[in-house]
Amino acid sequence: MRFFIIFIFGILFTTTLAAQLNFRVGYQYSYTNSPTLNSITSQLNANNTLTLKSYEKMSNLHSLHGAILGVKYRSDFVGIFAEWSPTFQVKEYTGEYISDSKKAFQKLYYRVDSYSLGLEFFVNKFSFGGSLDKNNLRVRSEIDTRRDRFIAARSQSFGSHFFIGINLEANEHLSIAVQPYVQIPWTKFDYIELEDELNTDVGLDDYKEGFMSFGLKIIFQNGTQH
Repeated sequence: MRFFIIFIFGILFTTTLAAQLNFRVGYQYSYTNSPTLNSITSQLNANNTLTLKSYEKMSNLHSLHGAILGVKYRSDFVGIFAEWSPTFQVKEYTGEYISDSKKAFQKLYYRVDSYSLGLEFFVNKFSFGGSLDKNNLRVRSEIDTRRDRFIAARSQSFGSHFFIGINLEANEHLSIAVQPYVQIPWTKFDYIELEDELNTDVGLDDYKEGFMSFGLKIIFQNGTQH
């Protein structure tokens, strides 16, 4: 992974590639509201207060952040792009067992990998576009009762993200795109595997949920954008 990022940065600053082909690397931050997932977390906290003291609860999941890697080919005012966007967040609780005062904790490592294929349309320095996304969710757990970090849940969904952007040229070899976006789910993540692992007995009627989010991307890419 580290080698791949260094490789992409090297490509960004090369001057030998055609201007229409852009290699892209960047950062994104997104906000999401996930009431089904957070209901499981809330029930976990309620259960833990019965057996733990000095309890610091696990906070709800409201945001993800991570890298952007991809390519774009532009012809005149239309571009086609492919992106891989791995995003992350970590949530945890801590406390002490009432029975023996030993330390208790659990960390949940959320990761969503989005693979996107889309179109972008340009009007001078501005652009707009959308994509079809395949989203893979993985939740890994680390808990005081086990020594390893293990996979607690996996799920996948499909969706699209739609964006507007402004494209700024830092110099003749490098440009910067700033893109506010909304990501809309077409199918839902299923959290039943996570509920089975956490065993909260929250008793929801449905453990499936769309993952709508709002975010901002900052993308660096080689070449000019005109």
